[in-house]
Amino acid sequence: MKKSSLLRIFLPSILTTLFFNALAQSNVLVGVKKTVQQVESFYNKKPSEKIYLHFDKPYYAVNDTAWFKGYVTNGQGNAPSKLSAKLYIELFNDSAQVIKRFALPVNNGLAAGYLAMDSATIWKGNYTVRAYTSWTRNFGEEYFFHQQFNIGDASNNGWLFNAKQSIKPQGTNTNVGMAIDFTNIKAQPIISKNVDIQVVQGSKKISSSKQNTGSNGKIDLNFNIPANADNVVVLIRDAVSKKQIASIPVYPALNKEVDLQFMPEGGNMVAGLYNRIGFKAIGQNGLGVDVEGVVVDSKNKPVSTLQSQYKGIGSFSFVPQAAETYKAIIKFNGTQKTVSLPALESSGVVMRANSVTNRDSVFVYLNSNNTTIPQGAMLIGQSRDQVFYGAPVTFNKNSFSVGIPKNIFPAGVVRFSLLNADAQPLAERAVFIEQPDNLAINVAPSLSKYSTRDSVALTISVTDKLNKPVTGSFSVSVTDDSQVAQQQYANNIMSNLLLTSDLKGNIETPAWYFKDTTLEVKRQLDNLMLTQAWVGYSWDKITAPLTEPVFAAEPTNGITGKLTNLLNKPVADTKVYLVATGGGAFFADTVSNKDGYFAFNNLPISDTIGYTFRLKNSKGKNTNAKFTIDDFKPAAYTDVQKPFAPLYASNDTTVNNYLLSQNQAFHEKRKTNFNGINQLETVIINGQKNVRVNNNFLREIDGIDEKELIAAGDKTLMDLIYIRLRGFREARFFANNISSRPVDQGYSRFVINQVAVDDIFVDNISLKGMFGTFFTDPMNGAAMAYIKELLNYVPASSVKSIKLYGPVINVIFITTRGGHGPWIKPTRGLYVYHPLPFQTTRKFYQPRYAANENTGQPDLRSTIFWEPNMVTDANGKATLSFYTADKPGTYTINVQGTDLNGRFGVYTSKIKVQPRQTQ
Repeated sequence: MKKSSLLRIFLPSILTTLFFNALAQSNVLVGVKKTVQQVESFYNKKPSEKIYLHFDKPYYAVNDTAWFKGYVTNGQGNAPSKLSAKLYIELFNDSAQVIKRFALPVNNGLAAGYLAMDSATIWKGNYTVRAYTSWTRNFGEEYFFHQQFNIGDASNNGWLFNAKQSIKPQGTNTNVGMAIDFTNIKAQPIISKNVDIQVVQGSKKISSSKQNTGSNGKIDLNFNIPANADNVVVLIRDAVSKKQIASIPVYPALNKEVDLQFMPEGGNMVAGLYNRIGFKAIGQNGLGVDVEGVVVDSKNKPVSTLQSQYKGIGSFSFVPQAAETYKAIIKFNGTQKTVSLPALESSGVVMRANSVTNRDSVFVYLNSNNTTIPQGAMLIGQSRDQVFYGAPVTFNKNSFSVGIPKNIFPAGVVRFSLLNADAQPLAERAVFIEQPDNLAINVAPSLSKYSTRDSVALTISVTDKLNKPVTGSFSVSVTDDSQVAQQQYANNIMSNLLLTSDLKGNIETPAWYFKDTTLEVKRQLDNLMLTQAWVGYSWDKITAPLTEPVFAAEPTNGITGKLTNLLNKPVADTKVYLVATGGGAFFADTVSNKDGYFAFNNLPISDTIGYTFRLKNSKGKNTNAKFTIDDFKPAAYTDVQKPFAPLYASNDTTVNNYLLSQNQAFHEKRKTNFNGINQLETVIINGQKNVRVNNNFLREIDGIDEKELIAAGDKTLMDLIYIRLRGFREARFFANNISSRPVDQGYSRFVINQVAVDDIFVDNISLKGMFGTFFTDPMNGAAMAYIKELLNYVPASSVKSIKLYGPVINVIFITTRGGHGPWIKPTRGLYVYHPLPFQTTRKFYQPRYAANENTGQPDLRSTIFWEPNMVTDANGKATLSFYTADKPGTYTINVQGTDLNGRFGVYTSKIKVQPRQTQ
């Protein structure tokens, strides 16, 4: 094969070095330049953003707090993004319901926040944090950041399970045996507990039974499910209280079924050419499965072998023959399966790339079995929204190869595309380029070991590849190893922003690919590029006429909108006055333009709960118009949760220690007020307000206060009530009052814990009184529809309080801010706007101890220290200090961050803590 002779050419318009074949015809060179300019124009119009959140630990408990730092970078250089001043944070439960939603101010690409796991809104289970900006919505869900974690129940009544499953085929079904040990967080058996069991697949119930944990806290289940069924869980509910609910995933085919996917290098498997095929085997739990096997043709003649190398990923090579079909016969965990390979292309081009064996160059090989070689073809190399390589391709005897210096590319994923003269893709291959750009972080403790409640001082040093000091921004967590099992190769700022943010699908242990630079790691990273960097071509978007982004960037904190009259015509030259209420009150004004648009930019960052707008015309008189605010509308949620065992089903000693410490800490806080005066744990509240409804004397049993309603922002009343009022839902199976038994009524009503909601009062106006029989009459669908519309229309922030009274019957009292009852009417010339609130700043609590102090409330912290805003000085130095807690052992120090110029660093180390010596 003939290697091309290369000439370096500089194009100022793209500010990067490109290579072009010196012997190429001028029209081909023009085609390459045109394609490069198209790419440049596209990314200038729609530059991408990347988001990463660094959390203090990998799991939490109810009433704990998750601390995190956000990094928002531009896709081009991984420097801080200037497009976004707001980062939207959302927390979803395992039913895809949003539990929390708020905005964080972003300053120079950095943000810091927290998630309070308060028991009012958070229950045990699996949760997903999602983070995105307005701008990233232009690129789809794959550009959002997602982090999944478990939240456990650390209460005295919390359940812990040790569930053992056995699987065996039974006819067309799978028989599942499950032995479950019930314990509390103190490892004591939960005895004689009546529980209701349901086996469900999605919304479909497979079986149900009633069980008792007996004298040893155990139950044994045996049930059948469809063969190879997925998303099957065992639901367990306290048969008496109905409040304690847990679920255990069932993996009926975990060891009997895998999804085997084949990805030909370059995109297509072409007859008569040397093809390398990447593959990935995934189990029903979404994780990789080790497989091995043989590839055979239609006559069952072996043509190649395959064996996964890491996390179910591997590759193999062979030369497929025309008019043949191929299949892989694989073995895994004693099971055999046959899977067909992709359809064979009779003609085409195969692209192969080698970035592994040569330290300085990446080699690209092109081979074709077609006598008609595409004229005007070009090879383009892209990374980080830029073209770093472009060259005409001239085939010599159906082949072409080129060695490209690695140093022209930044660190990260590089995509090579073979295009025809019309910039249509013929083949594509992604490789990973390593560069010695990583920041070197070192943490020096002041002592080799410490005592409990001891003062720790850390000196952090950060240098670049030339050992020069680096100024940057970093986040630091210190966690207790006896309570927090930090995952060794979990995603971090480096693996996320350089690798996983450019790939699709779940990447297991992504930091493993950065653990060293050995040939073995490089080979497995290249296999990952073959399998999960193989994406559909997007050149059609790049070469298509440029369009305006659907979602605008938010480089400042602002409000924009439009004024129109009754005929929907623009209202121009009108003075718009803005008054902020709540925290940080202020005043501003502007004038609508000829199209009726107005804008308030650079508004102060605060936890303001509302803005009031008033209008005056050009003569200074009050006037009226319709306001249309460009309001934030949350992105639709695509459930990305992977099935995994919840904390209460974990048998991990470290996790159990954490839950036990959380339980003890919670009860210590309840017994001690902020002055340190011990109080009784049981609190009796006298003078509680009672109400009389329909001759029933009721007391307040639940509610949502004004502070929580304000924090809910534009979350609707329906959303908030579903989350906050436990047991609230719409159902057909219910009782009319606490004295009757639940039955299938044949029509739907709102219920709480299987007892119907008898009435809803809005500003003391009874909806039951409005509609007569309310929704007790199955024929009165209009009443139910109106109530749903009302609850879905009214933002929670427009309500002062919600109270639930019972328990004989359930009655809900809603008090709105306007006091207008169940009718929402706008005030003339006045508009009140409640934006999604910014989260208020909160400092991580750090106790301080005097020398030899060993009194007071027990210190059971799992996160010992959290600092989201550590900044190194001009000498690359920073110092931190904190106090150890009461448990001896080891702590893990984790430092992550950036120099704000596209380079990242990650560091992990340990410190020892020994028991304090008594004097």
